[in-house]
This record gives sequence, structure tokens and C-alpha cells, in this order.
Amino acid sequence: MSNRVTFVLMILFMAVASFAFFDPFSLKANKEISNEKATHLFWLKDAKATSFIIRRDADVFQLECAAAEGCPFDGSGDWKLTQPVKDLADPGALGSVLSTMRALLIQEEIKLDTNPDPQEFGFTETKLAAEFSVKGEKEPYAITFGKPVPVGANVYATTNRQPHSVYLIANTVPSLLKGDLFHWRNKRLFPGTQADKLSFLSFSTRGNTVRAARGEQGWALTEPVKAPANSILLDGLMSTLSYTTAKSIYAPAHSDPSAQKVLQTKPILTASFGRAGETEFTFKVYAQPGAGPNAADYVAEASGLDPLFVVEGTPLERFQKAPDSYRDHRLFPRADLGGTDKLTLNFPRLTKTLTLERKSGAWVPTAGEPPAEPLSQKRVNAFNEALATIEAKDFGPAGTFAKTPADLELSISRQGKELAKTRFTVVQGKAALAPGDAENEVRRFGPEFLSLLPIRPQDLYESSNKQVVTKTPEAPHGHDHDHEHAH
Repeated sequence: MSNRVTFVLMILFMAVASFAFFDPFSLKANKEISNEKATHLFWLKDAKATSFIIRRDADVFQLECAAAEGCPFDGSGDWKLTQPVKDLADPGALGSVLSTMRALLIQEEIKLDTNPDPQEFGFTETKLAAEFSVKGEKEPYAITFGKPVPVGANVYATTNRQPHSVYLIANTVPSLLKGDLFHWRNKRLFPGTQADKLSFLSFSTRGNTVRAARGEQGWALTEPVKAPANSILLDGLMSTLSYTTAKSIYAPAHSDPSAQKVLQTKPILTASFGRAGETEFTFKVYAQPGAGPNAADYVAEASGLDPLFVVEGTPLERFQKAPDSYRDHRLFPRADLGGTDKLTLNFPRLTKTLTLERKSGAWVPTAGEPPAEPLSQKRVNAFNEALATIEAKDFGPAGTFAKTPADLELSISRQGKELAKTRFTVVQGKAALAPGDAENEVRRFGPEFLSLLPIRPQDLYESSNKQVVTKTPEAPHGHDHDHEHAH
């Protein structure tokens, strides 16, 4: 064999191998797609639905996609119920059906020469069918469901796309279409609201009223006290209201006698919320007549909606807390203490001052009475970190706190700018008091903070931290603070 022939054969071999491995014409991929299409009742991989109709006996439920480009076959689009009533559709209920239609597999196909006999396969018996339209296609897709197959967990079905074929499909599919009107209707009491866009909230329950507003620095309470609010908790309340869903309709209209009976009772929760300058939503929750004290469900009235609804009671429990629970309990709620590099500690009762600065990752004394021994870096770091995270146990009236000598006056700085300052007074070695956010108020911190709070310079030394010191040092007149003096 000549070199020229050998070279030609090598080129031919490489070409064949290249075709086999790289398949430049995507024949392998096309074959796989073709095989996949053959297993699906409908091929809807990249399709967008524009309408969906369910026919069951004499009932007809018609749903329309609100988007001109159509909605995905997963329920993520915006759908409207147009028949028998006009309302938003339930995205979860419709999403289950749409995704099932897209993934619907053929268990077996029976090919006939003519259209199947409706009575033989039970199509006239079940009277159940679905039809949907796809963006860009003139002919809709229709499927009619028949009776169960004698053997196996399947039912008979036929389609308008292959009218001479009868298919065996899973018997779980028709059950998705047997919901009543409420099943297909929107169940959110306040559809369209977005929790993160809502900016005010007022609610009353158990004789307590709480009001809050969202500003640039987060949520703040305006009633019963003006103070920073726990933004995480307030966001949770707004999400609860925004996404409250009905389990069922309790009464079809306010004028219904059963609704009137409920509305004549006192609501256990009344709430109003919304965005500043926009429509305000109202929400009232009542106990069901005759329900016991441990009832799991309640009756709800939502602004703009005529029916009364049954709602689950568990999510509403977050509105039942004591008013102080909605406050921000942190020592400095609105201060960013990240990167703190300077702590100025003044001990008034000991007439001593100590300034600590963070340099090269370590705290060093830079002013005041120089420590007699090395600082405990662990203790200083723990104290500094606790200032940003520690939460007060509760709040109370200041009483004589303002006149009581402080055990520690503290200033926190970063890059020469003071971030926050406060003072602490220890009470009987059991609690530390600091000024509250409201006027004439103190916040109380428990033993876990006392274990970190330095009330003497030596509390910051290395050798003094073998045992935590929490008892207030004896004052010059031999008197320790007690609860009465602190309050």
C-alpha cells in the first residue's frame, strides 16, 4: 500500500470518527428528542399557554393567561379565572395541572381505524375534559378522559391531535381536574401586595395596640412606645398579612345570615397596613361561632372582598405577643458597630479612665491609667462583640437610675468618629441597667452580659479573668446598688 493511499485512509477514518464523536448535524440529539416526543402525550417543552379550560359535567372553568406572550407550563405566570366568575386564579392549583400536562407520559397507545366508541371507553360516563391553547398555534390541545382501565392504575384518554388513538395514562391526572370553583380561585386575601414594599402597620389584639412604620433605618414603633422595632419580626408580620390565604369560604357575602352572626361579635385581631400614600388594607379575624378555645381555624374579613373566609390560626399567633416583644432589644439598635477600633471606659465610682485602641489586630491601652498587667484580648474582644449583639431582657421605668452613679460609662468609636455611647449600673450583681430608647426608661441585661461587662479596670486584665467578677465594687461609703436605688 502506497503512502498516498495510507494518508487518504487516515483522513477518511478521522472524518468518520469526528462525525461519530462530535455529530456536527446533531443527528444523535434529534433522535433523542424524537424518542422523548414519542413518550409524551403532548410535546410542550418550550411552549407558552394562553388559556386553559376544564369541562366537568355541566361545569366549565375557563382561565386566561394575563401576559400577551403566554404563561409557562408551571403556574409561575399570572392567570385569571374568567368563567364562571371573574377572579384571579390560584397559581398552585393551576400550576399542578399545567406541569402535569407538559410531562404527561403515554403508558400505552391503542391505535384504531376510526374514532373510539365513547361508551366503550367511558368518555360519556366521566364527562371530563380539558383544553388549552398555546402561543403561536392555531389549533388548541384537547384531552378527554374515560373510565379506569380494568387492569393497572391507568385510565383511557383520547386527544384531538390523534383522534384515532386511545391512550392509557396515569389515573392521578384526571383527579387534578376535579376541584370545585374555590379550588381554582385565588386564595390570597391580599393578592398583589408585596411584603417588602409595605411601609406601615397597625394592629390591635387582647387589648393591646401596636403601630409601626418603615423608614430608612428600618422599622420603628410609634405605639405603645416610640422606639426602634425588631425589623425581622415586623417583616414577618407583613409577610403573614400579605400572603394570608383562605382555606375555604365561610359565608358567600356580608349580607348572608351566617356572616352577620360573625360580624356582630368582637374581632380578636384587627389590622390595617399598606404603603404610605396608597390604599390601606384592613383585616379582621373572628372566632367561629361555637368554636372551642383551642380552635385551629378562624373567620377572616378582608377589605375589598365580599365573602368571609376560613383561615388558619397558627400564623396569626405572631400578633399575640406582648407589645415589648416587637421592639429591638439590642443595646444599640441603629448603630453599625462593625470595625470598632476604640473603646473609652470611664469608671466614675473609682475615678479611673481607660482608653483601648485596636492596633494590628490587638487591643492596647493608649490613655488613662496604664494597666498593671497585660490585657485579656479574649475578654476585650468578647465584650466588644457583645455590644453589637446583646439583647435586653426587658424594659422598665428609669426611676432613680439617672441619679444613680454609673459603674461604667462607655464610648465606642471607629476611625475617630464616635459611633455610640451609654452607661451601665449593676444591680445586686444580677443585672446591668442601661438607658432605654424611650424617655425615662431603662433596659435590663442579665447575667450573660454581666460576665463580660468590665466594671473595674482589673476586669480587663489577663490574671483577673480566672473567675468572672459581677458584684459591684464597694463604693466609698460602703454601699452597693440595690433594685430600689437603681429604679
